[in-house]
Amino acid sequence: IENGDTVLDTRHADDFAASHAKGTINIPRNKSFLNWSGTILPYDKDIFVIGDASEEGRHQLAHDLSLIGIERIAGVFPESSIEELRAANIPIEPTSKSTIAEVRSNTAATIVDVRAAGEFAAGHIPRAINIPLAQLASRLYEIPEGQTIVHCQGGSRSAIAASILLKSGRDDVSNMSGGFGEWERSGNQVERNNGRS
Repeated sequence: IENGDTVLDTRHADDFAASHAKGTINIPRNKSFLNWSGTILPYDKDIFVIGDASEEGRHQLAHDLSLIGIERIAGVFPESSIEELRAANIPIEPTSKSTIAEVRSNTAATIVDVRAAGEFAAGHIPRAINIPLAQLASRLYEIPEGQTIVHCQGGSRSAIAASILLKSGRDDVSNMSGGFGEWERSGNQVERNNGRS
């Protein structure tokens, strides 16, 4: 972590949001794991993993990642290693969350929609900027300094996005609870590529 290496935390997004080591990124070990791992993780550098460190868990992880060409796993550490990192003075922090109401009333924050371009065109929060999750790490420069609120459709992609932003050194980052789906269901203003509704 101190060297800026890729440290991947594979716990559930809610567990990561509650408490994680600063500088780690979160890609939960679920059905989308390989999809986002192949998009976000480096292929040419060592990766350190926090997750299932049992022999079976390690072999399964290595097997799964090898299917997408990622083979440089430098170590797999149990979830309890987060407490060891705390003892080693690595900051342990939560990921902030913003409610729909907070987002609606906050005109100062930059809202980053990490859904695909087609989803964004079909309907988005007014004044949000669209940077799909797969492109986020290479387009961080497009996001102004200051408070940043990220969201996707339901919250899974934006949880990953928040961890990428935090790892990049930004510290005023929050994830919008409920995502765009909840924003729209709550009757908030939606902007579409053919005008507002």
